[in-house]
Amino acid sequence: MTTPQHGAARTPTSPPLFAQHAARELDTWRAWHGLAYQARLLPNILRAHRLKAATHGHVYAQPFTLTERLHAQWRHAFQAPTGHGGVLQTCHVHLSRDYLFTTLARLGLNFANVMHLGVRLGWEADFHGYKARQPYVFHARLKACVRMGERRVALDFETEITTLSGRSLMRQDDTMLVDRLPPALLDQLAPVQHGPDATWYEALRGLRHAQPHLQPDHASARQAIVIPKDQGRRYGQLSGDLNPLHTQHWLARRLGHPAAFVQGLYTANLMLAHLRRHQPANRHLAIRFCRPVFTGQTVELLSDAARCELHDARRQLLVSASMAAAEAV
Repeated sequence: MTTPQHGAARTPTSPPLFAQHAARELDTWRAWHGLAYQARLLPNILRAHRLKAATHGHVYAQPFTLTERLHAQWRHAFQAPTGHGGVLQTCHVHLSRDYLFTTLARLGLNFANVMHLGVRLGWEADFHGYKARQPYVFHARLKACVRMGERRVALDFETEITTLSGRSLMRQDDTMLVDRLPPALLDQLAPVQHGPDATWYEALRGLRHAQPHLQPDHASARQAIVIPKDQGRRYGQLSGDLNPLHTQHWLARRLGHPAAFVQGLYTANLMLAHLRRHQPANRHLAIRFCRPVFTGQTVELLSDAARCELHDARRQLLVSASMAAAEAV
């Protein structure tokens, strides 16, 4: 899944003298790269979606269990502190990916146009992370559809993790921007609306212009992190999100980016690991993805009592999170 400002390809320019030739080249370029992009999505799109319909509340509900190996991989990937019992977030089981693809397909939407804007997370007081070999139930539904512009909408996907008995452990709301929609699809999506949280959606506007609130000298905790060049692939294998813009450097460069960029939920997990070491009491987190986090770059995590931010070397704000000590999403 792409992060804000990365769904559209940058169109190559050519001198006017070669305008007709350039137009033909551009059409060929678009067709070839469009085909290559979609081909790399096929393993995800064609994966069997065996999500079960829920009996009430959510659209889907399906049990899952983390194996010892997968549990260890998640803990190792984000250096989970041993005192908090397991993976630090939803661990983004492949069911999340399957549900997203299934829903987008049913709505007639193109995954290539989807950008991750933000995520809201909430944990119950007695939930300290996932444990291996313990059964959980994944619940999901499309919560809301909100017009964000002339040809774009935001889709809110709600995920809830419960015990087999139905006791809620955590909730997650992912907001995805779908861009460049034809009018017919916009009209088709209108009935999905459910009275959105206006404050949250307002905070998601103008993300590319967002500025840092935290300064290094005033942050209570700081952590420098080097993003490995193959991090998009490694996280994709762990989470199931193998969007080629996260894994194929040549394709990311062809589409105007300096390198592949990591999944938004990878950076969310980085923040959670950082916060669990410094502020383990937080039970609610709202994250906005402002700019891409490219593989191979060095970033810095900064936090205080109310906020956590990810900055690049030029002190640009990449990801912003606000925190609260109580109350779930």
